[in-house]
Amino acid sequence: MFRNASKSLFMSDHGGELWMNSAVRFFVIEDVMRYYGYHSVLHVEADNMLYGSINSIWSTLQLNYTSMTATRLTPGRFVTASVLWVPRLETLTMLNDYLIDLALGDRNGTWNGYIQHLRVNNCITTRGNGIEGHSGSPIKPFCVNEMSMLAYFDYLFPGNFSYLPLMPTLDFKPAQQQRADYALGGSKTRGPIGVGIWDSGSWGQHLGGTHGKHGRDAGRFVDMGHVISVALTQFQCVVHMLCGNRTVLEGRMYNGEPMPDDYKYCFTAPFVRCQSSAQWTPLWNLHVHS
Repeated sequence: MFRNASKSLFMSDHGGELWMNSAVRFFVIEDVMRYYGYHSVLHVEADNMLYGSINSIWSTLQLNYTSMTATRLTPGRFVTASVLWVPRLETLTMLNDYLIDLALGDRNGTWNGYIQHLRVNNCITTRGNGIEGHSGSPIKPFCVNEMSMLAYFDYLFPGNFSYLPLMPTLDFKPAQQQRADYALGGSKTRGPIGVGIWDSGSWGQHLGGTHGKHGRDAGRFVDMGHVISVALTQFQCVVHMLCGNRTVLEGRMYNGEPMPDDYKYCFTAPFVRCQSSAQWTPLWNLHVHS
């Protein structure tokens, strides 16, 4: 139903229909949960690399993250399902009901509210190929995607959404609070998961680059609209691939000292260090767009 109703909503990519299928997957996940009787699901997008045992954090997710949880990309505009935690089927059903409302048009005012939310978050264009809303400037076609739909869902139902931490705990200034909310201990998260942080797409792009409109961006790429840009530019955070261990994410930190003898399984994993701190914080995943 959603696929048929939403064909005119998304920008076409001449057959692949990336944006439409990126939203359709939430209905696929719901079908899988119903068919197999799954109570909870952790969905990870295919362009992610994982660096820790999910089994080690399952109980923490179930205990502390009782609402649907994802990774915030930008403060207002985009939420990625780079990693999406579905604690109960009912939380996903609520999201999918909202997506159907969007696809069917202005039932309950959902579509025009969504378009206005995009306009407020600067997704407008001065060109003639924009999407018209109820009133105001046209919307950039690219902005109509599952990321902005997740962001508007959070705006409508803030108590039904939470976020995985994206940055270490830093000495944020009041003006940086909108981004500090998504750091370890931030108000938008529901507590630590081991000692690691997560990647919505920014750390992976910074480490490996991304494809831009005019060719490939070099490594150390920073999108100033992303949540973690404040960590990269104001706190001089760096990300490096270091020798890690499967126990690190579960509660141990690597502080630059020689690996102790009880590290039996050493593997290369991404770690973040900020300013002059000796402490490296491990990343659970890298979301790579290069």
